[in-house]
Amino acid sequence: MSTGMEPQRGAQGRGIGFQINCIVVISIVIVMAIVLGIVGKMTFDTLEERAQAEKFNELGKIAASVQTRYAKAYQASALAEVKIQQILQASPEARSREAVVQVLRDTMAATPELLGAGACFAPNAFDGRDAEMANTAYSDGSGRLIPYAMADKVIPLNGYETAGWYTNVEKSHKTMLTDPYTFTSSDGRKMMAAAISRPIMVNGQFLGTLLFDINMGGFQSDLQGISSEDQFYILFSQSGLMVAHGRDDSVVMKNILELMGLKAEDIAKSTAAQPYAIRKVSPTSGNDTLYVYAPIAFDGVPQQWGMCSATNYDAFTASSRHMIYIIIVVALLGIVLLLIGLISFVTKRLSTPMSDLQSVVENFARLDLRADNPANVRARGYLGREDEIGAMTADLAELANNLRAT
Repeated sequence: MSTGMEPQRGAQGRGIGFQINCIVVISIVIVMAIVLGIVGKMTFDTLEERAQAEKFNELGKIAASVQTRYAKAYQASALAEVKIQQILQASPEARSREAVVQVLRDTMAATPELLGAGACFAPNAFDGRDAEMANTAYSDGSGRLIPYAMADKVIPLNGYETAGWYTNVEKSHKTMLTDPYTFTSSDGRKMMAAAISRPIMVNGQFLGTLLFDINMGGFQSDLQGISSEDQFYILFSQSGLMVAHGRDDSVVMKNILELMGLKAEDIAKSTAAQPYAIRKVSPTSGNDTLYVYAPIAFDGVPQQWGMCSATNYDAFTASSRHMIYIIIVVALLGIVLLLIGLISFVTKRLSTPMSDLQSVVENFARLDLRADNPANVRARGYLGREDEIGAMTADLAELANNLRAT
């Protein structure tokens, strides 16, 4: 007879083993996603910094040709200064203007890196004969000694009164390297030069300057030869004037500092350990580009030029992204293997035993105490376990024995 107290068996939901597996899977995925994100970001940043340092070192190698050309011109200028100083050891009236010109000619003959070599003496500073030497071979109407020797001729300098290579050295009494400038040669060729200007000093008195024009030609074709669609190089002076551009020769002599919003002092501080790098859209290619800058130092002058490497950002980070992909794939394989192991462990050690024990309890509820019942047979395999499953199995076995006894 029904008492109205019969238990109502509801629809059976997911087993506890499935729930535990879900919790384990979700927890591992969340933790590994966080770990992968942190490790991936740190790895990517490290690889990017290393790539920037490599670019900086690469710029140093490219700039070596500029430094070599400058060094040869600088050595020639130093030797010429020594010879001029020897001439100036004589009294003013015994000094020879032709001797100065010969020094300049010899310098040109020995130094193919130079386009010209000149001397610009202050008024009456050389021999006191400016008045009588006006409009002679190596002078202008002022009579000052201002010869400028080229490969095939010697002419008087012009524009020296306001030229930076003269006025700046006159004020500072220090050797300087000028910004590049362009001019058209007598045979119609467009030329580019930068000048080393040395003060002529005797007993602390400024007598004039020595001028040595370094040929800056050839760097444009050199940079074009090593540039590509994904990467190009730029050579620029201390004030930012571009000497050569590997992708666009139309911007040569424009100011990269103004175009890119840079400061010369930031570039000067760039080192291999901490390269000065900027990521922005390139006005040349229109692509997201990483610019790495390196200073170029020259012996004997405070002025520094600079080199720039402009690389398509996707191409620049390709190897870094490839490494990240490898890390992600390896991590995913590890996660899958870990999950398979955990799921197998939970299923074997918890989910299946709990299901078997639940079947035993269900049989007990129906007063099915047969020892050969399949569920009871499976459950006896857990009696040897020394955990909660083993304890529950032992308790159920004792319960079955007690029920049979009654």
